Amino acid sequence: MPSSHQVIKRLRQSSIRLAFILAIFLPVFAGGAQAQPNALIQSTVYLPQVSGAAPALSNAGRPLFRYGIVVSDTKYYPEVAKMGFGYVKLFMSWNTIESTKGQFGNYPDFAVNQAHANNVQIVALIFDTPAWANNGVHNPTNPPPTADNVAEFGNFMGAVAAHYKGQIAAYEIWNEENVSDTWGGQNPDPARYVSMLRAAYPKIKSSDPDALVISGGVANTADGNGTSAIGDLIYLQAILQGGAIGNVDAIGIHPYPGPCAPEATSCPAVPGTYFQRAVEEHNVVAQYADLPMWITEAGYFSVPSAIDPTASICDNGGGIGGFNRYEVSEATKANYLVDAYQYAYTNWPWLGMFMMMNLDFTMDSGRAQCDPVRFWSILTAPNGNGGAAGEGQAYTALKNMTKVAPRVTTDPPPSGGYPQTEGTATITGRVSDPAVTGPLTIDQVTTTIDTPSGPSSPLATASFNASGSFSVVVDVRTLSAYVNHQTYFGIHTVQDGWLLGSGGVQVKPLIRANVSSLQFQVVPGGGQPPNQVVTLLRNDQSTDPFGWAASMSPAASWLHYSLTSGGRTGTFSITLTGLTPGQTYQTTVTISCTSAPGYFANNIVIPVTFNYNP
Repeated sequence: MPSSHQVIKRLRQSSIRLAFILAIFLPVFAGGAQAQPNALIQSTVYLPQVSGAAPALSNAGRPLFRYGIVVSDTKYYPEVAKMGFGYVKLFMSWNTIESTKGQFGNYPDFAVNQAHANNVQIVALIFDTPAWANNGVHNPTNPPPTADNVAEFGNFMGAVAAHYKGQIAAYEIWNEENVSDTWGGQNPDPARYVSMLRAAYPKIKSSDPDALVISGGVANTADGNGTSAIGDLIYLQAILQGGAIGNVDAIGIHPYPGPCAPEATSCPAVPGTYFQRAVEEHNVVAQYADLPMWITEAGYFSVPSAIDPTASICDNGGGIGGFNRYEVSEATKANYLVDAYQYAYTNWPWLGMFMMMNLDFTMDSGRAQCDPVRFWSILTAPNGNGGAAGEGQAYTALKNMTKVAPRVTTDPPPSGGYPQTEGTATITGRVSDPAVTGPLTIDQVTTTIDTPSGPSSPLATASFNASGSFSVVVDVRTLSAYVNHQTYFGIHTVQDGWLLGSGGVQVKPLIRANVSSLQFQVVPGGGQPPNQVVTLLRNDQSTDPFGWAASMSPAASWLHYSLTSGGRTGTFSITLTGLTPGQTYQTTVTISCTSAPGYFANNIVIPVTFNYNP
């Protein structure tokens, strides 16, 4: 029989998995775009990085270290960016995307776009076998595909990687596959799991060579029981001997620390659970291959009422199934989490990711009040379950924590914005990595506008140099006004691979007149002044005719006008009548567009002055 801690942990992971079915597969929102410059550029900093002064952690030459966190609701992705974390875990259901064999749809595009809009990258956890690949039964406890459908799993992964080429940083294949509760109730089977890796890896790499493939994070199960739970060290040895080498880019682990400090090599409160288990797992892997390790889950557990005052009924073990053994104070949680990140970065050069559990499950109103997974959160619910989010002590500590990671920064626009007389806006920036001596070497830049999906946009032209600087010139002449058009760029560096960034381009449309003011004067014997024609010019490239309107202030019965439109140009014709000699007449005419109300940032304003002195 597994220990009580093992049973509790497996139950926790089952509840985590179900949350993402509800929270991540949201509708995709799309918007159209039409016309006009000038443009104002808004600067954005991309964050698998940290802003501010040079970090105290040097460790120069260390391989890339990624800061990640599990998030339930996409609306909290901005909180991830504020923390300076660069990665989120997105649970991606095979059953949702390919519920019918060979028919792909219902991709979580909205979640992917939201992540990129907030400048965070995605680790997609693949789970949830559809019924057709599991003897006609959909089992929500995550069984593997049947042996005759393993190849179909590979085909599915190839389709997903093609759909999200350049948008998904890594794919984690399954979750805690060494315990039966996350293996469909079946006894874990390392050979079957390796067959899934063998099927998926070449398909993913064929579709998206830069996407990483991570083995599913194994649960800490000590020595296991030989049937429903295989010890994590035993399981890792089995998959490495069985063919995982060459079919993964990193090994996933879940070294939850219990309530003990990150440096502890044992934790009496929860035997078998301690952060330093990662070292033991790495030592096993290192016997077979030089593979990096990824922590794809780990975190500290709060006293329930400390992050949700309405959850006091869950304190002292009430309704949380023994998880009170994991509890730490909020101050301890904050200190331990920062220590864990800093310790891992400094002491484990083989660790490529630390994905913390979790950001916001406290806020998940669809969960039972005492669902244990809520209390690993670092956002608090001061108004109760489902209330407004608050930033707990651990959130603040992690936000302020020194981070060492690659970054993309863009320069702010000059004061007053960019006068884009030619209909272009230029985003400039650079890439850097504190762990690399000297500048990063850029060898490729891709760009899209308003969505991270799809091929590079013809409206954006990128250039770069050997010093790690780049620029993106955006043609704004066909972009909508009053919209912050996000330009996404993927920057590939020789040292760190792909880094993602973005910059906002605010389009400011204008119309111009060939005169800025009109002044008439009639000398003796001159009679009435001649008619005047003002030409109106739109500075976009559209040829669609616009309708125009004019207003006068003050009202002027002596001025008559007509407005015509011919596409990019229009005319404002003026006739003056009923004038009294010796008088000066003044009014201001404001011309605006009627076919697209509010379309232009600035109306044409033409002061009209007439002095009649025959």
